[in-house]
Amino acid sequence: MIKLTIADISVTLNKFLSNDYPRITVEPLTTVEYSAFGNPALSGTYYQAKYLWSVNAAISPKEKELLEIIWDESERRRRNLEDPDIVIHDYSSTIKEKTRTRQLVPGTSEAIINGNYVSYYAQFKGVIVSQIKFSKLGIVDSVNFSLAETVKVSA
Repeated sequence: MIKLTIADISVTLNKFLSNDYPRITVEPLTTVEYSAFGNPALSGTYYQAKYLWSVNAAISPKEKELLEIIWDESERRRRNLEDPDIVIHDYSSTIKEKTRTRQLVPGTSEAIINGNYVSYYAQFKGVIVSQIKFSKLGIVDSVNFSLAETVKVSA
C-alpha cells in the first residue's frame, strides 16, 4: 500500500496488479571491475541511491479523481517554481538499514533486527515522472505511472 499526499489532498493505492513491490532502487548501482591481477575494484555513487515506484493498480473513480488532482497540483507547483514534491508513505515494502535514515510512516513503528539493523515503513518525497495512464481491465479501472524520489525525508 502507498499513500500519496500533496497539500491536504491524499489518495491510498492498495490493489496492485503485479506481484512485485512497486519500489526499486534507481541506477547507478555498485559495479565490479577486475584488475589485470583479478583484484575487484568497486565503483558507484557515494550517496544513498534514490528510489523509483512503478505503480500498476486497480482504482476506484474517486481514487482516479484524487490522483489526477495530486498530479495537477504537483505540476502547477513545479511550473510556478514552488515545491512540487508529493509525500509518499510506503507501506508496501520495508527498509532495512543499520540506523533509520528516513521518517517513519505515521502510525507505524520500527523493529530492531539482529541487534543492529532496523526495519520500518518509510516516508519519501517524489514526483510523478511518467504519464499517468488510466485503462479498463474488464469491469475494473486501473492506473499505471511512475514516481521518482527527489529528496530524502530524513529521520
